[in-house]
Amino acid sequence: MLLTPLIILSLIFGAVGCASWEPPPPTLTDIDFSQTDFNLDGNNITDSSWGAATIVYESDDEIMFINLTINGQWVVQNLPLMPVGKEIVLDFDLGVENGINVTQLEYACEITTDLLETMPSDFQTATVADRSAVMYSGIIGANATFSLPPVVLIGWLPADFAYHDEDDIFNQPCGIRECCPVAVSNTLKFLKKKHNLTIDDDKINIETMKLATAWVNLGLDYYISPWNWYDYKKEHMKNHNYPIETTIYDENDLDKIIGEIRRGQGVELQVPGHTATVVGIIKLLNGNYIFMVAQDTNQGPSNNGGEVIQPSIYFPDTKKFAGGYEINGKNLSKIIVECPT
Repeated sequence: MLLTPLIILSLIFGAVGCASWEPPPPTLTDIDFSQTDFNLDGNNITDSSWGAATIVYESDDEIMFINLTINGQWVVQNLPLMPVGKEIVLDFDLGVENGINVTQLEYACEITTDLLETMPSDFQTATVADRSAVMYSGIIGANATFSLPPVVLIGWLPADFAYHDEDDIFNQPCGIRECCPVAVSNTLKFLKKKHNLTIDDDKINIETMKLATAWVNLGLDYYISPWNWYDYKKEHMKNHNYPIETTIYDENDLDKIIGEIRRGQGVELQVPGHTATVVGIIKLLNGNYIFMVAQDTNQGPSNNGGEVIQPSIYFPDTKKFAGGYEINGKNLSKIIVECPT
Protein backbone atom coordinates (compact mmCIF):
# COMPACT_ATOMS: atom_id res chain seq x y z
CA MET A 1 0.00 0.00 0.00
CA LEU A 2 1.36 3.40 -1.01
CA LEU A 3 1.61 6.20 1.51
CA THR A 4 -0.44 9.23 0.55
CA PRO A 5 1.26 12.66 0.48
CA LEU A 6 -0.92 13.69 3.43
CA ILE A 7 0.53 10.90 5.60
CA ILE A 8 4.09 11.50 4.42
CA LEU A 9 3.86 15.25 5.03
CA SER A 10 2.48 14.59 8.50
CA LEU A 11 5.58 12.54 9.25
CA ILE A 12 7.76 15.39 8.00
CA PHE A 13 5.96 18.36 9.52
CA GLY A 14 4.04 16.78 12.41
CA ALA A 15 0.69 15.15 12.98
CA VAL A 16 -2.22 16.66 11.08
CA GLY A 17 -5.21 15.23 12.88
CA CYS A 18 -7.38 12.16 12.89
CA ALA A 19 -5.93 9.39 10.70
CA SER A 20 -9.41 8.29 9.63
CA TRP A 21 -10.02 11.54 7.73
CA GLU A 22 -9.60 11.29 3.97
CA PRO A 23 -9.44 14.29 1.63
CA PRO A 24 -12.01 14.45 -1.17
CA PRO A 25 -10.78 12.90 -4.42
CA PRO A 26 -9.40 15.32 -7.02
CA THR A 27 -11.43 15.85 -10.18
CA LEU A 28 -10.20 16.27 -13.74
CA THR A 29 -12.74 18.74 -15.10
CA ASP A 30 -11.49 19.28 -18.64
CA ILE A 31 -8.49 18.60 -20.88
CA ASP A 32 -7.69 19.97 -24.34
CA PHE A 33 -4.71 19.30 -26.59
CA SER A 34 -2.86 21.47 -29.08
CA GLN A 35 0.23 21.56 -31.28
CA THR A 36 2.37 24.68 -30.93
CA ASP A 37 3.19 27.03 -33.81
CA PHE A 38 6.14 29.20 -32.73
CA ASN A 39 7.19 32.73 -33.54
CA LEU A 40 10.49 33.20 -31.71
CA ASP A 41 12.08 36.59 -32.28
CA GLY A 42 10.42 36.64 -35.71
CA ASN A 43 11.49 33.08 -36.66
CA ASN A 44 8.47 30.89 -37.42
CA ILE A 45 8.21 27.15 -36.73
CA THR A 46 4.84 25.78 -37.89
CA ASP A 47 3.53 22.45 -36.54
CA SER A 48 6.39 21.99 -34.06
CA SER A 49 7.18 18.91 -32.00
CA TRP A 50 5.79 20.67 -28.91
CA GLY A 51 2.38 19.52 -27.71
CA ALA A 52 0.38 21.20 -24.95
CA ALA A 53 -2.32 19.89 -22.63
CA THR A 54 -4.56 22.51 -21.04
CA ILE A 55 -5.92 20.91 -17.88
CA VAL A 56 -8.68 22.13 -15.59
CA TYR A 57 -8.99 20.39 -12.23
CA GLU A 58 -10.75 20.70 -8.89
CA SER A 59 -9.74 19.52 -5.43
CA ASP A 60 -9.66 20.66 -1.81
CA ASP A 61 -6.38 18.82 -1.26
CA GLU A 62 -3.21 20.92 -1.26
CA ILE A 63 -0.94 18.63 -3.27
CA MET A 64 -2.06 16.31 -6.03
CA PHE A 65 -0.24 14.25 -8.65
CA ILE A 66 -0.93 14.33 -12.36
CA ASN A 67 -0.02 11.53 -14.77
CA LEU A 68 -0.43 11.79 -18.53
CA THR A 69 0.09 9.19 -21.25
CA ILE A 70 0.25 10.28 -24.91
CA ASN A 71 0.15 7.66 -27.69
CA GLY A 72 1.42 4.99 -25.30
CA GLN A 73 4.22 7.14 -23.83
CA TRP A 74 4.16 8.16 -20.15
CA VAL A 75 5.06 11.83 -20.73
CA VAL A 76 4.13 13.25 -17.29
CA GLN A 77 4.90 11.04 -14.28
CA ASN A 78 3.65 11.85 -10.77
CA LEU A 79 4.06 15.59 -11.17
CA PRO A 80 2.81 17.39 -8.03
CA LEU A 81 0.26 20.14 -8.57
CA MET A 82 -0.76 23.07 -6.39
CA PRO A 83 -4.11 24.89 -6.46
CA VAL A 84 -2.70 28.11 -7.97
CA GLY A 85 -5.32 28.71 -10.59
CA LYS A 86 -6.58 25.14 -11.07
CA GLU A 87 -5.93 25.47 -14.78
CA ILE A 88 -2.45 24.66 -16.03
CA VAL A 89 -0.71 24.05 -19.33
CA LEU A 90 1.62 21.05 -19.55
CA ASP A 91 4.09 20.88 -22.45
CA PHE A 92 5.06 17.48 -23.83
CA ASP A 93 6.80 15.86 -26.78
CA LEU A 94 4.40 14.97 -29.60
CA GLY A 95 6.93 12.46 -30.90
CA VAL A 96 7.05 13.97 -34.39
CA GLU A 97 9.50 16.14 -36.30
CA ASN A 98 8.84 19.83 -36.82
CA GLY A 99 6.53 20.46 -39.77
CA ILE A 100 4.31 17.39 -39.32
CA ASN A 101 0.70 18.37 -38.59
CA VAL A 102 -0.90 16.37 -35.77
CA THR A 103 -4.71 16.32 -35.78
CA GLN A 104 -5.49 13.71 -33.10
CA LEU A 105 -3.87 11.60 -30.42
CA GLU A 106 -4.61 8.88 -27.89
CA TYR A 107 -4.32 9.89 -24.25
CA ALA A 108 -4.98 8.77 -20.70
CA CYS A 109 -4.82 11.17 -17.77
CA GLU A 110 -5.28 10.81 -14.01
CA ILE A 111 -5.06 13.25 -11.10
CA THR A 112 -4.66 11.44 -7.80
CA THR A 113 -3.59 11.90 -4.19
CA ASP A 114 -1.27 8.88 -4.50
CA LEU A 115 1.79 8.17 -6.60
CA LEU A 116 1.11 5.87 -9.54
CA GLU A 117 3.40 2.92 -10.21
CA THR A 118 2.11 2.35 -13.74
CA MET A 119 1.03 4.81 -16.38
CA PRO A 120 -2.66 5.63 -16.96
CA SER A 121 -4.10 3.31 -19.60
CA ASP A 122 -7.78 4.24 -19.95
CA PHE A 123 -7.15 5.66 -23.41
CA GLN A 124 -9.36 8.09 -25.25
CA THR A 125 -9.07 9.82 -28.61
CA ALA A 126 -8.71 13.60 -28.62
CA THR A 127 -8.60 16.23 -31.33
CA VAL A 128 -5.42 18.33 -31.50
CA ALA A 129 -5.92 22.03 -32.22
CA ASP A 130 -3.34 24.63 -33.29
CA ARG A 131 -1.78 26.86 -30.61
CA SER A 132 0.17 30.04 -31.27
CA ALA A 133 3.21 30.88 -29.17
CA VAL A 134 4.83 34.25 -29.79
CA MET A 135 7.88 35.19 -27.75
CA TYR A 136 10.51 37.84 -28.26
CA SER A 137 13.49 38.06 -25.94
CA GLY A 138 12.98 40.65 -23.22
CA ILE A 139 16.64 40.86 -22.21
CA ILE A 140 19.51 42.58 -24.07
CA GLY A 141 22.08 40.08 -25.27
CA ALA A 142 19.78 37.01 -25.30
CA ASN A 143 17.58 35.48 -27.97
CA ALA A 144 14.32 33.55 -27.87
CA THR A 145 15.60 30.20 -29.14
CA PHE A 146 13.92 26.90 -29.99
CA SER A 147 14.65 23.81 -27.91
CA LEU A 148 13.28 20.30 -28.12
CA PRO A 149 10.48 19.54 -25.66
CA PRO A 150 11.25 17.36 -22.63
CA VAL A 151 10.66 13.68 -23.35
CA VAL A 152 9.12 13.21 -19.93
CA LEU A 153 8.39 15.36 -16.86
CA ILE A 154 9.07 13.32 -13.73
CA GLY A 155 7.95 14.48 -10.30
CA TRP A 156 8.08 12.86 -6.88
CA LEU A 157 6.90 13.32 -3.31
CA PRO A 158 7.06 16.87 -1.93
CA ALA A 159 9.46 17.74 0.88
CA ASP A 160 8.31 21.36 1.21
CA PHE A 161 6.14 23.76 -0.74
CA ALA A 162 4.51 27.18 -0.73
CA TYR A 163 2.11 28.92 -3.08
CA HIS A 164 0.00 32.03 -3.44
CA ASP A 165 -3.78 32.07 -3.20
CA GLU A 166 -5.22 31.90 -6.70
CA ASP A 167 -7.49 34.90 -5.98
CA ASP A 168 -4.43 37.11 -5.37
CA ILE A 169 -2.54 36.21 -8.56
CA PHE A 170 -2.19 38.65 -11.46
CA ASN A 171 -1.20 37.47 -14.95
CA GLN A 172 -1.45 40.36 -17.41
CA PRO A 173 -1.13 40.22 -21.21
CA CYS A 174 2.41 40.92 -22.41
CA GLY A 175 3.43 42.99 -25.41
CA ILE A 176 6.49 42.30 -27.55
CA ARG A 177 9.61 42.14 -25.32
CA GLU A 178 7.63 43.36 -22.29
CA CYS A 179 8.19 40.29 -20.07
CA CYS A 180 10.29 42.16 -17.46
CA PRO A 181 7.92 45.12 -16.83
CA VAL A 182 4.87 42.81 -16.97
CA ALA A 183 6.35 40.34 -14.46
CA VAL A 184 7.19 43.15 -12.02
CA SER A 185 3.76 44.74 -12.45
CA ASN A 186 2.12 41.35 -11.77
CA THR A 187 4.14 41.03 -8.57
CA LEU A 188 3.43 44.53 -7.29
CA LYS A 189 -0.30 44.21 -7.99
CA PHE A 190 -0.23 40.95 -6.04
CA LEU A 191 1.52 42.61 -3.09
CA LYS A 192 -0.90 45.52 -3.04
CA LYS A 193 -3.89 43.19 -2.89
CA LYS A 194 -2.32 40.63 -0.53
CA HIS A 195 -1.02 43.15 2.02
CA ASN A 196 -3.49 46.04 1.49
CA LEU A 197 -0.65 48.37 0.50
CA THR A 198 -1.30 52.07 0.07
CA ILE A 199 0.14 52.60 -3.38
CA ASP A 200 -1.39 54.22 -6.47
CA ASP A 201 -2.27 51.89 -9.35
CA ASP A 202 -0.45 54.10 -11.84
CA LYS A 203 2.80 53.49 -9.91
CA ILE A 204 2.61 49.73 -10.47
CA ASN A 205 1.16 49.47 -13.97
CA ILE A 206 3.09 48.12 -16.95
CA GLU A 207 3.94 51.52 -18.42
CA THR A 208 5.54 52.72 -15.17
CA MET A 209 7.41 49.44 -14.80
CA LYS A 210 8.87 49.94 -18.28
CA LEU A 211 10.51 53.08 -16.91
CA ALA A 212 11.53 51.30 -13.71
CA THR A 213 13.17 48.35 -15.49
CA ALA A 214 15.05 50.60 -17.97
CA TRP A 215 13.04 49.25 -20.89
CA VAL A 216 15.01 51.20 -23.49
CA ASN A 217 14.73 51.94 -27.20
CA LEU A 218 17.63 50.45 -29.14
CA GLY A 219 16.40 52.07 -32.35
CA LEU A 220 13.52 51.55 -34.80
CA ASP A 221 11.09 51.04 -31.89
CA TYR A 222 13.12 48.08 -30.64
CA TYR A 223 12.50 48.25 -26.88
CA ILE A 224 14.10 45.80 -24.46
CA SER A 225 15.37 45.57 -20.85
CA PRO A 226 19.04 45.24 -19.77
CA TRP A 227 20.13 41.98 -18.13
CA ASN A 228 20.35 43.74 -14.73
CA TRP A 229 16.95 45.44 -14.97
CA TYR A 230 16.32 44.50 -11.34
CA ASP A 231 19.03 46.93 -10.19
CA TYR A 232 17.33 49.78 -12.06
CA LYS A 233 13.95 48.74 -10.68
CA LYS A 234 15.28 48.61 -7.12
CA GLU A 235 16.74 52.11 -7.46
CA HIS A 236 13.51 53.43 -9.03
CA MET A 237 11.40 52.12 -6.16
CA LYS A 238 13.79 53.54 -3.60
CA ASN A 239 13.84 56.97 -5.24
CA HIS A 240 10.05 57.09 -5.55
CA ASN A 241 9.32 55.87 -2.01
CA TYR A 242 7.62 52.58 -2.83
CA PRO A 243 6.71 50.69 0.38
CA ILE A 244 8.56 47.67 -0.99
CA GLU A 245 12.03 46.22 -0.52
CA THR A 246 13.83 44.21 -3.23
CA THR A 247 16.23 41.31 -2.60
CA ILE A 248 18.16 39.42 -5.29
CA TYR A 249 18.76 35.66 -4.94
CA ASP A 250 20.41 32.99 -7.08
CA GLU A 251 20.17 29.21 -7.52
CA ASN A 252 21.72 28.57 -4.09
CA ASP A 253 18.80 30.18 -2.26
CA LEU A 254 15.79 28.17 -3.43
CA ASP A 255 14.82 27.00 0.06
CA LYS A 256 14.75 30.66 1.13
CA ILE A 257 12.40 31.42 -1.77
CA ILE A 258 9.92 28.85 -0.48
CA GLY A 259 9.94 30.70 2.85
CA GLU A 260 9.47 34.05 1.11
CA ILE A 261 6.41 32.79 -0.79
CA ARG A 262 5.01 31.30 2.41
CA ARG A 263 5.24 34.77 3.99
CA GLY A 264 3.31 36.25 1.08
CA GLN A 265 6.19 37.92 -0.76
CA GLY A 266 6.22 38.49 -4.51
CA VAL A 267 8.73 36.60 -6.66
CA GLU A 268 10.06 36.99 -10.20
CA LEU A 269 12.17 34.45 -12.07
CA GLN A 270 14.79 35.36 -14.66
CA VAL A 271 16.42 33.08 -17.20
CA PRO A 272 18.45 34.23 -20.24
CA GLY A 273 16.02 36.20 -22.40
CA HIS A 274 12.91 35.91 -20.24
CA THR A 275 11.35 37.00 -16.95
CA ALA A 276 8.15 35.62 -15.38
CA THR A 277 6.14 35.69 -12.15
CA VAL A 278 6.50 32.76 -9.72
CA VAL A 279 3.27 31.80 -7.93
CA GLY A 280 4.45 28.65 -6.15
CA ILE A 281 7.41 26.29 -5.57
CA ILE A 282 7.56 22.63 -4.57
CA LYS A 283 10.78 21.07 -3.32
CA LEU A 284 10.80 17.34 -4.04
CA LEU A 285 12.32 14.69 -1.81
CA ASN A 286 14.77 13.91 -4.65
CA GLY A 287 16.17 17.45 -4.40
CA ASN A 288 14.58 18.90 -7.54
CA TYR A 289 12.20 21.88 -7.55
CA ILE A 290 8.96 22.56 -9.39
CA PHE A 291 8.30 26.21 -10.21
CA MET A 292 4.71 27.24 -10.94
CA VAL A 293 5.12 30.15 -13.35
CA ALA A 294 2.50 32.68 -14.48
CA GLN A 295 3.25 34.32 -17.84
CA ASP A 296 1.91 35.31 -21.25
CA THR A 297 3.02 32.74 -23.84
CA ASN A 298 1.57 34.66 -26.79
CA GLN A 299 3.13 38.12 -26.72
CA GLY A 300 1.71 41.02 -28.68
CA PRO A 301 -1.23 43.45 -28.43
CA SER A 302 -3.39 41.44 -30.85
CA ASN A 303 -2.51 37.98 -29.49
CA ASN A 304 -5.09 37.08 -26.86
CA GLY A 305 -5.37 34.13 -24.54
CA GLY A 306 -1.71 33.36 -23.87
CA GLU A 307 -1.81 33.99 -20.11
CA VAL A 308 -1.17 30.62 -18.46
CA ILE A 309 0.26 28.96 -15.36
CA GLN A 310 2.85 26.31 -16.17
CA PRO A 311 4.98 23.96 -14.04
CA SER A 312 8.65 23.67 -14.83
CA ILE A 313 11.15 21.39 -13.09
CA TYR A 314 14.50 22.83 -11.98
CA PHE A 315 17.42 20.40 -11.57
CA PRO A 316 20.10 21.75 -9.18
CA ASP A 317 22.68 19.24 -10.47
CA THR A 318 22.51 20.59 -14.04
CA LYS A 319 21.19 24.06 -13.09
CA LYS A 320 18.64 23.84 -15.90
CA PHE A 321 14.86 23.80 -16.31
CA ALA A 322 12.63 21.27 -18.06
CA GLY A 323 9.14 22.21 -19.25
CA GLY A 324 7.65 25.51 -20.34
CA TYR A 325 9.20 26.41 -23.71
CA GLU A 326 10.13 29.92 -22.50
CA ILE A 327 12.51 28.50 -19.89
CA ASN A 328 13.01 24.89 -21.01
CA GLY A 329 16.71 23.96 -21.12
CA LYS A 330 17.82 27.31 -19.70
CA ASN A 331 19.85 28.16 -16.62
CA LEU A 332 18.45 30.05 -13.66
CA SER A 333 19.88 33.58 -13.75
CA LYS A 334 18.28 35.34 -10.77
CA ILE A 335 15.28 35.26 -8.47
CA ILE A 336 13.94 38.64 -7.41
CA VAL A 337 11.86 38.92 -4.22
CA GLU A 338 9.62 41.91 -3.50
CA CYS A 339 8.76 42.41 0.17
CA PRO A 340 6.47 45.05 1.72
CA THR A 341 8.38 47.28 4.11
